[in-house]
Amino acid sequence: FGDPNPVARTGKVYPYFRFDGFATQGINRDWKIVELENDWIKVLIAPEMGGKILGAIEKSTGQEFIYLNKVVKFRDISMRGAWTSGGIEFNFGSIGHAPTTASPVDYLTRTNSDGSVSCFIGAMDLTSRSEWRVEIRLPADKAWVETNMFWYNPMDLTTSKYHWATAAADAAPDLTYYFPGDHYIGHAGEESPWPVLADGRNISNYAENNYGSDHSYHVLGSYTDFFAGMYASRNFGFGHWNDYTEKVGKKIWIWSLSPQGALWTDLLTDQPGNMQYTEIQTGLLFNQEAAGSTFTPFKHLEFPGNSCERFSEHWFPILGTGGVTEIGKAGILYVNDGKKPAGSPEKIGEIKFCALEFVNDTLILKSNSGEEVRVPIKLKPLELFTYASPAGQQPISVSLANGRLNWSVGEQDARNSDRPVVSPPFDWNSVQGLYLKALEFSRQREYAQSRDFYRQCLVKDPHYLPALSGLAEEYIRILKPKLAEELLDLALSYDTYDPKANYLLGVVKKGEGSKKAEEVKKGEGVKRIKELYEAKEAFGLAAKSMEYRSASYTGLAEIALMEKNLDGAFKYSRLAQDYNRYDIKAIQLEIIACRLAGKPTQASELIKNLTSIDPLNHFAAFEQYLGQPSQEKLSDFKNLIRNEFPEQTYLELAIFYHNLDLDKEAIVLLNQAPDKVEVQYWRNYLQAKSQLSSQTVTNPIPSLDLITSSPSKLVFPYRPETLRVLEWAESVKPSWKN
Repeated sequence: FGDPNPVARTGKVYPYFRFDGFATQGINRDWKIVELENDWIKVLIAPEMGGKILGAIEKSTGQEFIYLNKVVKFRDISMRGAWTSGGIEFNFGSIGHAPTTASPVDYLTRTNSDGSVSCFIGAMDLTSRSEWRVEIRLPADKAWVETNMFWYNPMDLTTSKYHWATAAADAAPDLTYYFPGDHYIGHAGEESPWPVLADGRNISNYAENNYGSDHSYHVLGSYTDFFAGMYASRNFGFGHWNDYTEKVGKKIWIWSLSPQGALWTDLLTDQPGNMQYTEIQTGLLFNQEAAGSTFTPFKHLEFPGNSCERFSEHWFPILGTGGVTEIGKAGILYVNDGKKPAGSPEKIGEIKFCALEFVNDTLILKSNSGEEVRVPIKLKPLELFTYASPAGQQPISVSLANGRLNWSVGEQDARNSDRPVVSPPFDWNSVQGLYLKALEFSRQREYAQSRDFYRQCLVKDPHYLPALSGLAEEYIRILKPKLAEELLDLALSYDTYDPKANYLLGVVKKGEGSKKAEEVKKGEGVKRIKELYEAKEAFGLAAKSMEYRSASYTGLAEIALMEKNLDGAFKYSRLAQDYNRYDIKAIQLEIIACRLAGKPTQASELIKNLTSIDPLNHFAAFEQYLGQPSQEKLSDFKNLIRNEFPEQTYLELAIFYHNLDLDKEAIVLLNQAPDKVEVQYWRNYLQAKSQLSSQTVTNPIPSLDLITSSPSKLVFPYRPETLRVLEWAESVKPSWKN
């Protein structure tokens, strides 16, 4: 694929552009593939294709438990066009098939002290400036692959919270889905029964989905940590496990079984080698909410500033069980009650257990009569244990003594959810209705519509505090701090302790103070800036609320560094971490304070902690270089940047330092960056600012003529901070490109 569109996509995915060119003839080419392998499974990872797991194989049979596409056929399906099927795709941002889905991402491989191996992948979502990471980890002694995910929003404002992992599996006629639940919802939150429809069709059987168009089933209604699928003719399947409290979403997606869907088999793969695929997906929320989901219980969710999400999953093959009743960390259990053939004319009930790890334990079986049978078992990963019982005398509970498997008949009813799935009649033109619509549009990055509904809400009730602070946040996004401040002052005139209003006022005043700091002459000091005192007061009051405590302390730590108040930077960055140990920005601020205070040992320990949380953290690698400058350390930093937009990684980090009044570090960074137009603008601006403040000229600043004459194709400035740079460039040399 290729032919990038020179006009960026405006709206929720700006500054990304589409790819509009797709090849009609295939070619052989090399792809960079990372392979992880132990005695039981093999996993292939494609860092040049969004870091997706390309496929996964159970080694004893050679069968794929994660669909491995033998060819790479990019088609116009994703937000940016190019997308290819198969494997496990990781989506973070605002919608599925994320902007990184077909592009190179940063990655790092590591052998761990416990014998496991990991491949870390990640990138920055340019639109939100949030950072996502996935550790794809293969233990040495387990038959599963882990995907341990970390996603953080280092910005002051909220953004959308959308994450789904999209896996693929063979769409064979004998596939049965084991997705516990009693109903499913659609993208718009509409509810239907699961797995048997009103017409008697059991849609948990793949073959019975031969009706209508493509199908999306977000299954819910049961508190369960697993889902699975089994192929009857092969007695083989796939399984997934995660802590239900971390990720509640589980979805099945099926191409239409008519020719409408079948044509995609040839468009996305080649035969023989691959068949049609189905997707099995996991998400943070119950459904992949479309706009219509706003009017149901299943709304969207925002991702607060300076916060993070962490969650883990296991993906694995299933051998020989014939079905799935329960899955624990130790393995897969199937209880056949003997009412249907179980491989014996006497219809003997069977209990089958396929281990996912080494098991040396006691299997405990209890019957209705109270009788308990304890069976010692010793299994290797993927080894099958079978226990037979007469028909009608099957156990009502099965467990392992170590607690890594638990199932009982009675517990299944307790797991059923009574959560509402339909909303009662509601006046969406009421004050609360208009407010909810505004909030929902903001959560979807539809900010213009959000502002419109906030205004409508305030027309009905000019004193509605949630709408006052909500609209203020939207004004901050579009660089209208004065309008935001007017609304926040009004909100605080009703409640001087309102947490959100104080937090947002702190954000506004911090930004205004930072801008004024650039205008004061060297020697006058940043401390004299009134706006920074106002920001500190506002953050201090917002910190009284748990919701804004960590983010407010992080804001106070930033101001302390701007003021060269290292004691304050230590205090507030540590307070922020007291309430969120994964506050990446707070950790970074403490590292800077240590370096500036001449505490290299403490800085080194903090960097070690930071890289244990985020091994792909570019700030950590750069600070290691600043602490011990060498060509080797510089290469280590640069070699970790492998994503599609390396210049944006350099710019993001340089702007982080610039916002702390650490322009020297920012210039060092940009001198190593790819020589792109936006980098050139920023480098010239910082050099000019640095020379103005020092009142000495050390190196001549390159002429802006060279920059303004450079090609502007695919240059899409999008950060608020860049406006200041372009305004400076326009004042020095007016040009339409500024």
